[in-house]
Amino acid sequence: MRSSFRLASLAAPAALALLACTPIPADGAPAVDPHAAVYKGDLADQFDDAIESHAIGLELDNYVDPKTDPHLRARAQASDVVARVRITTVTGEIESGIRLYQVSFHVLERLGGKHPVGDDFTVRVDKSSPSLGIVKSMEGQLVGKSVDVFVKAFPRADGDRDLHFHATVDSPEAAAAIRDAVILDEVK
Repeated sequence: MRSSFRLASLAAPAALALLACTPIPADGAPAVDPHAAVYKGDLADQFDDAIESHAIGLELDNYVDPKTDPHLRARAQASDVVARVRITTVTGEIESGIRLYQVSFHVLERLGGKHPVGDDFTVRVDKSSPSLGIVKSMEGQLVGKSVDVFVKAFPRADGDRDLHFHATVDSPEAAAAIRDAVILDEVK
């Protein structure tokens, strides 16, 4: 009897010490599991930090109907969150002599995902992003536009996280296709 009490009395402080060492990001979002998916391969292709040109009213590439988009289902099911968002700010900065942008979003409606990133979040668009040209040339015109965005957090070596995304057109058809993909994932 005494040994089980002693074990229980030692377990509680150990658990509290472990919790105290768990990093909590400054934005209040849950910390990323260090064993979570790594940003490479199919996940890097799905969350490619791209803003589709049709999403912001440009006709630069071939439009893919959300109902027939071969990547939509995989993106929706792998996302931490899928949401209709409004672009609230686009901020350019120079880091190590290279121009990059911070694009901030405000969630208008959550369409899916089990790990929300908050009502307001920011992503980075840099030289590795296929959207750098669009963001650079339309910096001021992007603010206020609404898009549907797929977001996933990936762990960094320092214990923090990077949000990677893919933005597509905000339309009733896209929202319906996303909801269908999310429902199919929940039924599995």
